Amino acid sequence: MLEFIRKSSNIFRSTFKLQKTASIENLNDDCILEILEILYLHDRDALCCMSRTSHRFYALAFRLNHRQLKIDFADNRTIHFFRRLRNSSPQVQSLVQTLIIQAPEHWKPTDDPNLGDVLDFVKNLSTLRNLTWRGSIDIPRTMLNDLAKLPVKTVSFVSLANLHMEERWPCSRRSRWDFLSHPLVSHLTVFHWCPTTPRQVHRRFKGQFLSMLKQCEGTLQDLSITPRKLLVGFLPERAMFRQHRFSRLKCFRLNAKCDLFTPAELAIWGRRNAWDGLEQLAIPSTYVPVFLEHTPRLKSLMLTMQLEFQVDRFANWLKDLSTRPTFPSLTNLFVYDKQPAGSNSPDNQWVPVSLFWCMPNLQICQLKSRRGVRTYGPVRGDRDLYTIRHWCPKIRNLYVVAVARNCWPAQMLRELSLLEAHELVTVCFDFHNARSKYRNFYTEGNCLEAYKYMLSCRNSSRLDTKTGFHVRFIAESVTHSADERKLLEYNFKLDSRGGIQTFLSDTRGKFKGTVMEMERRLELKTWRTLSDDALSQAIAEKGPLMQMSFLRETSLYLWDKKEWWAMLAEKRWRQRKAELARRYGEHGTLMEMEMIPRSRNRLAALLSL
Repeated sequence: MLEFIRKSSNIFRSTFKLQKTASIENLNDDCILEILEILYLHDRDALCCMSRTSHRFYALAFRLNHRQLKIDFADNRTIHFFRRLRNSSPQVQSLVQTLIIQAPEHWKPTDDPNLGDVLDFVKNLSTLRNLTWRGSIDIPRTMLNDLAKLPVKTVSFVSLANLHMEERWPCSRRSRWDFLSHPLVSHLTVFHWCPTTPRQVHRRFKGQFLSMLKQCEGTLQDLSITPRKLLVGFLPERAMFRQHRFSRLKCFRLNAKCDLFTPAELAIWGRRNAWDGLEQLAIPSTYVPVFLEHTPRLKSLMLTMQLEFQVDRFANWLKDLSTRPTFPSLTNLFVYDKQPAGSNSPDNQWVPVSLFWCMPNLQICQLKSRRGVRTYGPVRGDRDLYTIRHWCPKIRNLYVVAVARNCWPAQMLRELSLLEAHELVTVCFDFHNARSKYRNFYTEGNCLEAYKYMLSCRNSSRLDTKTGFHVRFIAESVTHSADERKLLEYNFKLDSRGGIQTFLSDTRGKFKGTVMEMERRLELKTWRTLSDDALSQAIAEKGPLMQMSFLRETSLYLWDKKEWWAMLAEKRWRQRKAELARRYGEHGTLMEMEMIPRSRNRLAALLSL
């Protein structure tokens, strides 16, 4: 029954006819509640349509819609909705199971007029199981005491800052840290700590932080530590690593800009088998050797490249070991380099090539860098792809960021095309710092030519191109206005018959420049009168020149390049026509009537048959 509901959710989204609901109304409330829960997770519109059919369905759907409640002290709309819901439906207090409270960065509980209503509402949440607090940690003591009396099982404190980029602690300067020493932290599962100034931390912070770690030692699953350099002295580093062992820790993030912990201090924690249950890890690149051979269950790794990380020294260290350490369960890798273009860092600091030696089961890889803006592509990007192709045979999804101005990075396209086990290749070209004249290069025609070049590389290497070779080109472009962003996406897929299928997004037709105007004026009729020998000789003369121009500076839509491609198409057409005439006679080419491409030369092609 549940599988039927999953497959036929469009029935509930429609007008919900009587014959469709007659059999469902005869079910008991528990079975209907399971059906509505599936719709709640997959199709909210279908749930709304079904709840309007009868009072019984509305009462059951009301339970699901109010299992989770969010209160944002900085958003007046959520506050008004909370008050209207509390006044109109008093029974909602017995339905809430997950409560999300969001406080702004400089929130002061004493100055908030809505805090009293929220406190009265929280007292009567008899079914509350999960509590998530986002933002300022200045939680009132009275609210903590009321929450401690409720049957809360999990408590999460999440920062509002972006964990991947710049970190800020959304907290007032004179905030109280009563939350750290409260008994409620015994249910703490998620804690993100990222202060910015010493004024936010009083002198008793060390003791409270250690007491919090002691209480949540058996429940903490997600820990993020991101302080600034000024707060290094406030953190009890060695005491934290020596006294506590988080047996259920699954996610650990250490996104500090400075060397907050030394590798030796993290090794103390690793020797106590604290990393055995880790599944997600986000660390700077200098701490990679510490986690090797100590994370058997690690599935996702996010690295932030640092200038202090010596790639050559890391490679030599791996070669000197008798047995090479690996991440046996690692499937996802994300590498990001924050250093801008033109920095004084050496060129071999982008991605450690030797790091891929330790990832035999890698399936999803994302490589992002800011250093390609002035160097026409990521530094050593082709070498990284070459290493992935040889040491990561199970790779399935690859996301590469490059910069294309007036030419494609041919070496990168070649390495991408030679991935044998690839199902999807995503090539992202960043236009954030490119000028407007370079944006005209990113068109549908240019992407199609790059895809044809990748197919030619696969054909020359004798790789199969009829298994659904799929490439997706993405470009996020910024115009003169900083707020106006446009995302261009072009998908190309090779079908079983050898034709190219294109799946274009809604942004088709944007950034059309002088290149497309040149393409419209071009007439492809000069070589149709040539003989077969003259046509083959012309192709042989232009072939090496076109390949060299492609690998260097020339655009793909110059006159000679377009003429060369058209000559190749004419030669293939003549060979196909001769083959069909040999098999089926003089009029055998009529069987290929449907395979002729739809273009302005279609009539001329039909008349030539």
